[in-house]
Amino acid sequence: MFRFLALFLFGAFGPQTKSISERILPPESDSNRPTTMILPIRLVVITLPFSCLLLAQVASVTGTVQGVITDPTGAGVPYASATIANGATGFVQTTTSTDLGRYQFPLLPIGSYSLTVHAPGFKTLEAAHVRGRPDRVESHDCHL
Repeated sequence: MFRFLALFLFGAFGPQTKSISERILPPESDSNRPTTMILPIRLVVITLPFSCLLLAQVASVTGTVQGVITDPTGAGVPYASATIANGATGFVQTTTSTDLGRYQFPLLPIGSYSLTVHAPGFKTLEAAHVRGRPDRVESHDCHL
């Protein structure tokens, strides 16, 4: 398999009139200009499937925690500060709620977190054992 990839990348499927170094290095004249793009195109064709596999791995080891921060009347609290922290790993992330009081922590590593919500004029809310689960969106609404 490796030999096939090497042959594909370095263009060894044609007549062997040039050495590998001559095929990799750009030509000195512009008469062979289209052939200089063959190697980069081949590299993209080979690496693209592997980059998709890496993205799939990221999606499987992270989760999302989101929710709405509300006041005692049930209205959303705009621009409240929300901080999520994992004491075991030291991971800390802070966000601000939207105009409607919504917050979101995307791409959280899997684990157990504590969530702290603070807004001017309200008591600080602390919630323990907020879970970041793989490939899931966990909803955790906060009532100040």
